[in-house]
Amino acid sequence: MWKDFAVKLTPLPTPGGERGVQKYLHFVKVGACAGDEACYTYMLDWMAHAVQNQWAKPEVAIILFGGQRDGKGVVIREFAQLFGKHFQQVAHSRHFTGHFNAMLSDCILLFIHEAVNNPRDAHIVMWPIENADRRVHLMKVSSLFNRNYVFFKELCNSMDEGGREYLVHILQIK
Repeated sequence: MWKDFAVKLTPLPTPGGERGVQKYLHFVKVGACAGDEACYTYMLDWMAHAVQNQWAKPEVAIILFGGQRDGKGVVIREFAQLFGKHFQQVAHSRHFTGHFNAMLSDCILLFIHEAVNNPRDAHIVMWPIENADRRVHLMKVSSLFNRNYVFFKELCNSMDEGGREYLVHILQIK
């Protein structure tokens, strides 16, 4: 059952949060969406839907693919921190397809982190995925930020300093 966001909501964005959210949104656009404006718009709309309609399933799965250390997890985890206990990250298919998945009862956002890389889990993808498929949104993450640990640390720190509150504000009014 939905309780509330994990960040403090205020009528006006948190002072200083704009810098943090700008860095995050820049990474979503240039890194996660590889500069594709249509992809970026779709991603922001998808995120806004999750923030504005916590009770409604989005009916579309976001699939990020790219090289190791390109920042796929950063995109999701920073957004997920808005949802607190309503976010779950799993690393194995049995955590979301097994009989004992009670942890998903309050889940709004599920991050399946490399859970289907194992050949034993290949059955999870039950349909052929195409770029135009309406059930999934494929995002080829750019390698531009690959292993840029300084950038990712600055991004996460700036989100800690009011960026998440500012992100909720932006997504609530989108």
